Amino acid sequence: IHLPFGSQIALLKPDRLLEGVGLDWDPSATGGVGAYRTKQSETSLPTYSLGSRMTTRSSSRISVATDPEIVEAAAIEERLRLSRREGGYLVLTVRPTHLDRAREELEARFDLETRDLDALFLDALRAEADRSKANWDVVLAADAADRDSVAWSRLQQLVDRAMPGIEATLRSANRTQLVVYPGLLARYGRMGLISALAGDIGRPGGPRGLWILAPEDGQSPLPTIAGQPIPIINAAHHTQLTEHWLRNTHRAAQV
Repeated sequence: IHLPFGSQIALLKPDRLLEGVGLDWDPSATGGVGAYRTKQSETSLPTYSLGSRMTTRSSSRISVATDPEIVEAAAIEERLRLSRREGGYLVLTVRPTHLDRAREELEARFDLETRDLDALFLDALRAEADRSKANWDVVLAADAADRDSVAWSRLQQLVDRAMPGIEATLRSANRTQLVVYPGLLARYGRMGLISALAGDIGRPGGPRGLWILAPEDGQSPLPTIAGQPIPIINAAHHTQLTEHWLRNTHRAAQV
């Protein structure tokens, strides 16, 4: 089973995949085979059966295929749905070759406000350079300078002045924000902004919800970008988007 939380455990049972997503095990369901039922009303939400690959539909219950990968995809979908509805913080990682596809799927399935953080960063930095009458070519040259150089130090001062505008934009949305391309924030050592925003979700002046989409680097079980860790408080904040979730296999299994 592909583990969604970067766990070092070699094998995770399907029931562990569904913890925390509003599902309970009912051993009497599906004719005594057993199935997961939602904690909410069963009139319209799915039941996940582990005992049969057959699927049925009635007015009160839906069964889905029992493949562990499909169960996992359904758990991912439910976790995203809950976070979107209640307002939450998630770091979503995916294979680099699937990054654009993941963005498209997230935007299609959920009501999100997408933020290209690199573009936002560059716009704010360029605006601050204009206010400071700094030559943009000089700014670009400073970006390539040694980290212990005067040019890099001055560039950091310019970044410091640009950060409040970036933060204000990220705090202003009324919908959950899908943040893509956070590489420049990592390059300039400003990942603390993500921590601050995540800590203020749901509070006055804080974002409604925040999802960070980043490629998996394959080197660490925890999410990173440009070699810098993406802030998470616990494993529940990190979800790997699997191939089955991208293909919507869990929905295709329902009939």
